[in-house]
Amino acid sequence: MFKFDFAISYASEEIGLAEDISKLLTEQGAKVFFAKHYESYLLGKKLREELKKTFGPEVKFVVPIISKYYIAKPWPKYEFRIAKAEGKGRQYEFILPVRLDDNKIPQHSDSVAYLDIRRIGIFSTVDKLISKLREHFEDLEKTAPKVWVATFGVNVDDLLISNQLPTSAPSDYVYLCDWLEDDLRKCLSKSSIKDFTFSEPSGRDGETLSVRIAFRWDPEKIPLDFGELEWREVLEIDDLREFTQMKTVTSF
Repeated sequence: MFKFDFAISYASEEIGLAEDISKLLTEQGAKVFFAKHYESYLLGKKLREELKKTFGPEVKFVVPIISKYYIAKPWPKYEFRIAKAEGKGRQYEFILPVRLDDNKIPQHSDSVAYLDIRRIGIFSTVDKLISKLREHFEDLEKTAPKVWVATFGVNVDDLLISNQLPTSAPSDYVYLCDWLEDDLRKCLSKSSIKDFTFSEPSGRDGETLSVRIAFRWDPEKIPLDFGELEWREVLEIDDLREFTQMKTVTSF
């Protein structure tokens, strides 16, 4: 019945982010329409007619990436009109908007919930899209988790006393925390993990520092190696899906 699980609608200025979302969705088993990957297929076709199908009856969900560029450009607006018309006949949430700024689509209900990628990040955004897909289409092939969350911690006071830091490291708590985060980033960039991101602001209480990252890893292909951590300690490692569910439960 459907050619795609998701069709991503975006302005050309957001093509990099759209491609990242498409890639992460594909890695979790979803079939995604991302226009850049279908340029040869679309070549010579009547685009308006093709898009009426792609953002209409041929797809399970449409994911518009909302920004100031999106609401100003003709092709994204055309794709959204198609999706809005198609959504009237669906019995579930057909349009799953992702927000990049505070702009809203004119004539789109203010009561519709957005995924704010500024607040939750790209990995959690993709995970929530996959959860929505599985909620309504249980036959999606379940793949091994590809995105994980790791938390690192260090007692800053103990570290200063131990004299393990180079002389170039600052001694002030705030500046030292900034230095430690940057040093962790350099350490991880030399490790076996790829495409990691600091998933939320670090935890600072005046004495300790905790840093959480999200990263892609396939445990069936490579061992997990964070590199030379030295004074840093790995506090926990979780599958992003389980971590997200845990945070949802404990945040109330």
